[in-house]
Amino acid sequence: MPNERMLTRVKNLVETRRLPYIPPNGMIVNTNESIVVPGALETELYLAALKEIHDEYIHDLLTNRILVTTTGFGGGGSGGDYFTTTLGDGTSTVFVIDAGFATENAQVYLFDNFGGGPIFFFDKDLASPGPTQITLTLTPAPATGRVAAFVFPP
Repeated sequence: MPNERMLTRVKNLVETRRLPYIPPNGMIVNTNESIVVPGALETELYLAALKEIHDEYIHDLLTNRILVTTTGFGGGGSGGDYFTTTLGDGTSTVFVIDAGFATENAQVYLFDNFGGGPIFFFDKDLASPGPTQITLTLTPAPATGRVAAFVFPP
C-alpha cells in the first residue's frame, strides 16, 4: 500500500519540553499532551529526518519519554476519536463537514491525497455552523479527491 497515508500522534510522557522532531521546527509539548502530525508510512523518517534528531527520537521511544501511535486513513468515516473525509470536486470551494461530535474548538488537518504531505497551499477559512459541523472554505477549488480532511475534537 505505497499510497496509504497515516496520522501520527506523539504523546509527551514526561516534563514539559521541546520535541525537535515535530515538523516543521519542533514544538513545546506539556506532560501528557498529544500532538497529531499528518505523515507517511515512513513515520520515523518523517519525524526525524536528521541524524541528531533521529537519535533523540529513538532514545525518547526507548526510554518511554514519548508514545507514538499511527492511524491509517482512507475515504471517510470515524476513526474512534476523529473524523475523516475526502474533499474536492474541481469546482466547489465550500465544504460542510459533519463530524458527529462537538466541533467547537476542533482541530482540522488537511492532507494532500495527490502529492502527499500536509496542505499549506490552499487559503483556508473555518466556521462552525452547527454543534457537530465545520464549514471549510478552500481557494482555489481542489481537484476531485485532492484533500483528505481530519477533524479532531478539542
